[in-house]
Parts: sequence; structure tokens; C-alpha cells
Amino acid sequence: NTLSGSRDHREPTVAVDGFNRYIVVWEDRTGDNDILAQRFNSNGTKNGGNFRINEVAGGSQIIASVDAHSSGWFVGVWQDTRTGKIDIYGQIYNSSGNKQGSNFKINENGETSSERTPSVAISANGDFVVVWRDERNGSNSDIYGQIYNSSGNKKGGNFRVNSNSGSLNLVVPKVAIDASGDFVVVWYDIIDGVRNIHGRRFRSNGTAKASQETINDGSSPKDVQFFPAIGMDDAGNYVVVWQNGHQDSLDIDLSAQKFNSSGGRIGSNFKVGQDPGVPRQRKADVKLFNNVMYFTWADDRNGSQGLDIYARTDFFAPPPPDHIKIVAGVSGDGAELGSVALTADQTLTVHAAGYDAFNNYLGDQTVTWSSTGSLAPPVSASGTSFTFSPTTAPASGTIVASHATVGSDATGTISVSPGQPQRVKILVGASGNTSELTPANLSVGGTLLMHAASLDADGNYVADVSVNWNASNGIGTFDPNSGASTTFTAGAAGTGVITASHATLQGDQSGQITVVRPPPSFIKIVLGASGDGTELADTTISADDNLVLHAAGYSTSGIYLGDETVT
Repeated sequence: NTLSGSRDHREPTVAVDGFNRYIVVWEDRTGDNDILAQRFNSNGTKNGGNFRINEVAGGSQIIASVDAHSSGWFVGVWQDTRTGKIDIYGQIYNSSGNKQGSNFKINENGETSSERTPSVAISANGDFVVVWRDERNGSNSDIYGQIYNSSGNKKGGNFRVNSNSGSLNLVVPKVAIDASGDFVVVWYDIIDGVRNIHGRRFRSNGTAKASQETINDGSSPKDVQFFPAIGMDDAGNYVVVWQNGHQDSLDIDLSAQKFNSSGGRIGSNFKVGQDPGVPRQRKADVKLFNNVMYFTWADDRNGSQGLDIYARTDFFAPPPPDHIKIVAGVSGDGAELGSVALTADQTLTVHAAGYDAFNNYLGDQTVTWSSTGSLAPPVSASGTSFTFSPTTAPASGTIVASHATVGSDATGTISVSPGQPQRVKILVGASGNTSELTPANLSVGGTLLMHAASLDADGNYVADVSVNWNASNGIGTFDPNSGASTTFTAGAAGTGVITASHATLQGDQSGQITVVRPPPSFIKIVLGASGDGTELADTTISADDNLVLHAAGYSTSGIYLGDETVT
């Protein structure tokens, strides 16, 4: 409202058209009670200013209801005392907010009874229905209705909604309509001190599909059901919500019931408010759109702070999934998983989240899990979730979830790098991720080039590391004795192993190294009892001296092989 000062604005109601523009209608109870309205654009900005719907100033105009057609035109109805009694009036506006005709009276009865609390609903074909509480039958109050076409012309006359008769007190009706024009009216009645919620289904021409039915599952004089609201989708499915009072505890909570388009109950009454300790929940409303129920209500769970407005959404029916997304974690809604960088020490848990066509999360879905690229071990499993524990690095690929009916989804690229180094491995060659040094046979003087590589827990190559080198049983020497790489030279015939020792990582040991002595290619006579040495040249000795000599054998390349037996 834009009118301010000492004014009393209350009881707002809203309707939205197919362009997400909306119209708000409310009571202005300052002086003469009037029905005011304000149009809004889809971005929330006002379209024009406040305007009065009732044409007659004076009397009392209160309790308004409004609905909008998808094309933008709308209808407001209200309770009006311009004639000295309480009647139901209405006004049609086009999509530009201009009046179409004048205020029109909806109830057809005379000037002696009172009609109250109207509700209006517009169908996709342009017909609209107005229902209200009607006292034309004397002390009884019934529910009456009237159907109009989009031009505001009546289709038939006023008709009674309730199928029961007698001493009745039926109040606060609400109406909802589907795309074809079929509609449902709900209300609460007070009979013998017991209050129940009733409803009745109608065809688009106003003929009843069935007698009225009680919507609440059960009642007693100590339970009070009142103030219903109804939401309906274009297909004719609907949900009713109402206040449920317990006189023993004075608590008021909210109950609801779902119905399919044929009027069949879906399950039983269910509680809407999710806090069992709240003493009063009231003034509920509900809308049903794209299989989602939207509940709102006033709630005093915060005690002395007064009433707050709470809301809840829930699916009308468990829908089949329209698509799936792979999401990180064990379960639940979340962002679709993109590219991920892992080490071989890490794990990645993913789950298949299912969504309907409107991207509402439905729960996790059972899928078949697989992988692409070089990821190892290859993924092959089924279930709602999967934990990938990589064993090979470097590697890359995607994880794929395939659903039986709605297709598949894939992660972004998953890149796996080696984990933290845990141990040493002796590899052949000067450096890099080469093959492991296996058992070897060498001739004396033969060489092996090798290096020490660090590996993670899964045996993935991380980097070359400096170690201390050693050979058992004196079978050879190293150049150098410490470092990332070295050259081993076989020095003496025998067997042994090569060891690489690291200060913090687990060391490694080769397989058996066997050193053999090949046949000599030539010999040298060397001074002394044995061993390598300089070949004996011309020597002069006396008859008192001894000359000790031995025959040293050599390979073709001049490597000393040991002493040889000679003649």
C-alpha cells in the first residue's frame, strides 16, 4: 500500500499470471472499508499505484479474493454492504489493469439474507468460479457458487455446493480449478458442536461429480477442524490443508490431505508443521504447482515474540527421475561434480542424485558405475554411491553413472598423481620410472648402471632419491657409494645382493647378483705369491736369493681374473 498514516490495511491476497506479474488485493479499513489493489511487474516493481476496486464509497467492503488468468487479466471478489445487506460483488480487469465493465453482484437472492467470505478461481479456458457462504435459506448457512465466462457473463445461475441440508452452519469456502474448468470447493461446518472439513467436486458446467465428503480422517467433540485452503494443479490433482485444534491441550496444528484428479485419496491425513512442540499454527495456505506443494502458515514457535510466517515444500507424489547428477559425498543434493585432482593416497566418494524435470532433488538413485581413461582400478559397480580408491598414477579419466531409464552423467576429468613416498626401489638405468633391477649374472669386471626411486604406498614412481649403496660378500664396488644413481662393478666371483638404504624411507634389496670368472685371455708373470700386479721384467738375483712368482690371468680387456694354474 502507498496510502500511509493512521490507516488500517489487512487481509492481503495475491494472484500471479503466466508472465510472473502479480496483483495484490487487500482491505483498507480506514473509515469506509474499501478493497484496494496494486499491480506488480515480474521484477517486483510496482505497475502504477494503489487503486480501489469497489466503485461505491460507503458501506463496508471486506474479505477479498483474487485470481489471475495466465494471459494477465484478473478478477477480484469481495463481501459488500452497499445495499444495506451483505452481498458478494466482483470486478474484472484486463491485462493492462483496466476495468472491464463495472462492479457486479454475484449472489442472486433477495435483500434479506447475508452472503460472506467469497473465493474465486480462474481456469485455463477463461471460465471462473466464485463460491461463498450463503444464508438465503434462513438461519442455515450453505455454500453457494456461480460460474462465469471470461467476459463476465453468467453460465447458469447460483447453485448450492453442499449436498446436505437441515440445520447447517457451513463457513469459509475455498475453491480451486483445473485447466479444463473442473473445480473443487472445500469448507468447514459446525454440526452438533463438531467441526469438520468437507469438500465437493464439480464439472466445468457446475454439475456435481459426487456428494460432499469429509476430508479430515476423524473427529470428536474435543477436536476442531477449521479454516481450510486448497491448491490444485492443471491436471486436477489437489491438496487441502486446515487448522486442527485440540481442546484438551489448546494446541492448534495443521493437517492436510492429498487427492488425485479423480478425487481418490492419496494416503491419509498428514501433519504439515514439522515442530511437534509448537502450540499454535494457523492461517494456512497451499499451492500445488509442477508436483510440488507449497505450504505457508502463521506460527508462534518463538513464544512471546509473537507470530512468524513459516513455509514448507514437499512433493505431491514421488516423481520418477528426469535426470541424474554425480555429486560428491555419500548422499544428498549438491553441485554436480566437475574436475578433481587426487593423489593415489586419497579416495573420492560420489553418489548419483536424481532430479525431476524442474530440477527438484528426488533422492539418490541406483546406477551402474564405470570409468573412462586410464583410471585404475577400473570402476565397475552398482548402487547409489561409489568410493574410488586410485592405485595407479599418473592417470586420468572420468567416472560415469548410468541409470536404467534416464541416461547417464559423467564427472569432469579426474587426475591422479602419486601419493607421498613410502619406500625405495632399485631400478635399472640412470634415472626415471624404469624397470626393477632383477637377479643378474656378471663376469668379473662387468658393470651395472642403476638408480634409487621413491614409490608411494601403491608402488607408483614419485622421484629419484639419494641412498647409500652396498654389496654383500664383497662381490663388487660402487662409483659413487652414495647418491641417486651409481655404477656397480663386479670385483670378485661369488654371489651377493645390492642394497639401497635411505634415512626415512623403507630401503630395497636386489635379487641375487652372481659374479663369475671367465676363462683368461692371457696371463702375466707377476712378482709375489698372488694377485694383480706389474708384469715381471728383467731381474738380477744372487744364488742366495729366492724369487717368488705367480701367474695372473686377465680378460681380453685386461681385467685381472685371478691366478691361474700353469706349468
